[in-house]
Amino acid sequence: MDISKIKIIMFDTFGTVMDWHGAIVDTGICLGNKYGFSIDWNSFANSWRVESYINAVDEIVKGLRPWETNDVINKRKLLELIERYRISFMSTEDVEKLNLIWHRLRPWCDSLPGLLQLSKKYRLGPFSNGDFRLLLDMEKYWNLPWDFIISGQMFKKFKPDPTIYVDAVNLLGGNPQEILMVAAHPTDLDGAANAGISTVYIPRPNEFGKHSGYVESPGNTNPDLIVSDLVCLANILGTC
Repeated sequence: MDISKIKIIMFDTFGTVMDWHGAIVDTGICLGNKYGFSIDWNSFANSWRVESYINAVDEIVKGLRPWETNDVINKRKLLELIERYRISFMSTEDVEKLNLIWHRLRPWCDSLPGLLQLSKKYRLGPFSNGDFRLLLDMEKYWNLPWDFIISGQMFKKFKPDPTIYVDAVNLLGGNPQEILMVAAHPTDLDGAANAGISTVYIPRPNEFGKHSGYVESPGNTNPDLIVSDLVCLANILGTC
């Protein structure tokens, strides 16, 4: 990787920049306090993510089912989980509020400081499977320093479909040597590397909770950089 050529940095969002698990658990606990019930929100959050989003994306990428928006995929599984955990007494408004937590996931503690440093020198934006409106809402809610948004919805595709990385490169001007992809998921980085994009791996061991034991399958390509967090990345790229 030639750092001097990098002008644009794309970020996977769910798990890499944003802590989806913590946001769901905290929202769930608040709902439990409101209605007077207690469930294992850690398990609830992980089931929602893995059984809904991850499994659906895998099937869509393999052509086993048609493309759908995140909101539709998540709502379908949420209603199943509400029945499974026997909490169907919640109001329609609170169910919708819970589904829309994906629009306001909170950043990891290093995300905003690191992004603000990086924004001084580079064009930044999410390259995410999240819906465009979801990413737009998240940007507004947290004042994220995005210069652009690339959503899988634009192409009716999901990462790690190998063609979507080429689509992203073309959208940004067609020069992969100018682009850096940052992700906590090795398979995401594989797709980027195969499109000629330089890659940075940032482990997020608590993505599925502190004691989840979930480990993603390793990728096939070695990332150009491995960093502990986004502030570290900013320091390496010389923006502070």
